[in-house]
Amino acid sequence: MARGRRSRGRRATRDQFRSIAGGLGGFGDCMSSEWSIRPGCEVSLSLSDSSISLRGEVISHDPSTRFIVLRVPSSSGDKNRWDIHVVNLGNVEQFSVLRAAREELLEEILPLDEEKLQSRCQQSFEKKKRSLLSFKKGVSPKGQKLFQTISKTIEEVTWAGKTIVVMNRVSILPPYGTGNIRGVTQEFKEDDAALSHIRKIVEKHVRDQEGCEEI
Repeated sequence: MARGRRSRGRRATRDQFRSIAGGLGGFGDCMSSEWSIRPGCEVSLSLSDSSISLRGEVISHDPSTRFIVLRVPSSSGDKNRWDIHVVNLGNVEQFSVLRAAREELLEEILPLDEEKLQSRCQQSFEKKKRSLLSFKKGVSPKGQKLFQTISKTIEEVTWAGKTIVVMNRVSILPPYGTGNIRGVTQEFKEDDAALSHIRKIVEKHVRDQEGCEEI
């Protein structure tokens, strides 16, 4: 079995990899060599200082950071699923290219939409930022959980002391129940659409929390 595996792909130690990369001016320059790593090729590798070995298909490779993304058969045994591994090539002890990428596959790979990636990154950042804002010193866990629930669907959620303020129109006072919802101003009407919407969110949140406590 060992001979058959070597015949399908050449094997190099980590030091050999570094030597090749240095001679070519960086790991990214190996793209034009026999050590090329291209989406669609099949590789096997072992991580240094670890018993982990992987064999799978490369679905992405970033020469500048020396990271590759591998798709390997699911550890669950489900043939319709895959496990995804992000590997730092700096931690690779042994590496083999078992099968080169098919040219027709390379033609199908489309360039990344950088604007869309930037947009998703910004959205993720804002979501994380709102999550961090939910933690307020001196506020009960009940209030923090309600803040998190509301901020999942409404961006304009802030603290005014221990009071949750939504869209500068609705305030929710401790202990943060449905009976603690108020309009921010005296002119605020009880049938206001914003108040009604927030009340429904709070009611559902309270029911969900009560259900968790019963379990």
